[in-house]
Amino acid sequence: MSDRLNAFPGWRPRPVSMGRIAVKDITLSDGTRIPEGTLLTAQAYAMHHDGALCDNARTFDPFRFARMRPIAGSGSDGQSANAKCLFTTTSAEYIPFGYGQYSCPGRYFASNELKAILACIILNCDMKLGGDGSRPSDVYTATSIMPAPHGRILFKKRGGSV
Repeated sequence: MSDRLNAFPGWRPRPVSMGRIAVKDITLSDGTRIPEGTLLTAQAYAMHHDGALCDNARTFDPFRFARMRPIAGSGSDGQSANAKCLFTTTSAEYIPFGYGQYSCPGRYFASNELKAILACIILNCDMKLGGDGSRPSDVYTATSIMPAPHGRILFKKRGGSV
């Protein structure tokens, strides 16, 4: 992306999710026409940073959902209300794994793999940012935000075997 556009945060592309192509012409209830072949996506960035859905949504808080689970408690329908705070739960407001009939069936496997990998790293390694110790700027593409590919994390194995 051009650094000229990157200087204006409002013009940066934002991550999208759940891309679909319209297989036929569609007219929405408000009269908006979507022609066949149009690529439709959900604006994941806006949804996941919406202050109406979550307090301080634009502030990184690694324990946000962990704190929400005990508060949620049990729902009146017998299902635990804290289930909506789980990484693998899908909803219209949280779509990294899709939603509805198109929810990713591998999300539970992905969740468990991430937990196992992170547990192994945390238990067996010391880590620090490479270079000057500062986090490099993210890379913005047309549809996503990624960590800088030139960024370095140094891992040092602790005593014992992995």
